[in-house]
Amino acid sequence: MSKVLLIAGMHRSGTSILSRWVHEMGINMGNKLHPVSKPDKEGHYEDIDFLNFHRKLFDHNNLPYTVKNGEKIKIPDKFKEQAIALIETKSNQKQWGFKDPRTCLLLPFWHKNLTEQGHEVYYLMLYRRKKDVVKSLMKRLYKHHKKRAGQWPLFGKYWKDHLKLTLRKKEFEKEFSDSYERHLHEMTGFTLEANPRNLLHVQYESMIKEQDQIIAQLEKWGFCTKPFSLKTIFEEKLL
Repeated sequence: MSKVLLIAGMHRSGTSILSRWVHEMGINMGNKLHPVSKPDKEGHYEDIDFLNFHRKLFDHNNLPYTVKNGEKIKIPDKFKEQAIALIETKSNQKQWGFKDPRTCLLLPFWHKNLTEQGHEVYYLMLYRRKKDVVKSLMKRLYKHHKKRAGQWPLFGKYWKDHLKLTLRKKEFEKEFSDSYERHLHEMTGFTLEANPRNLLHVQYESMIKEQDQIIAQLEKWGFCTKPFSLKTIFEEKLL
């Protein structure tokens, strides 16, 4: 039996920071982690096996990462079998966890499969203001677009594509806003059904101030932690 920590939160809500922090404190968030990227130059701290599982499941459902209300995620038996096999590969560890924003949409699925295999599951539910999440997603979208444009942003195709992106700004903002509402809805629904003693709600804006309370709750749940200050890795400008 392992103690398992799931970090759930909308994209651009600070889940990478939170995941890195608990990883540095001794809760293994993955032996193979998603590589560093410009938006998350310190790393995503996502277990690549769980991330790939989620991506394949979403691809199977023809869904983007910005899933909205009304879009159903069907989980065929083959994915259930893969999830069980994936959990078994981690089961030799006393304490471990994973994070991927897509987890928000699959909380009951993971809870069922983890508990049925005898694991104790605990949740850090991370929230950030919607307007800040949407702003951060737009910022990342423009950065990705500029990166694809190559080294010569003053010429030709870049400006045509940039104009298209700008004209669709409201469309993208609505898509991100709607997806935020779906993630929040799923997190709220799971919270109402789950054991409240196994959940801790964390607000992005007050993570630094509340880090001692978070550590205390992790230790109350039975996780072994070592000292590591969240302040040393928290960079507001990254989001």
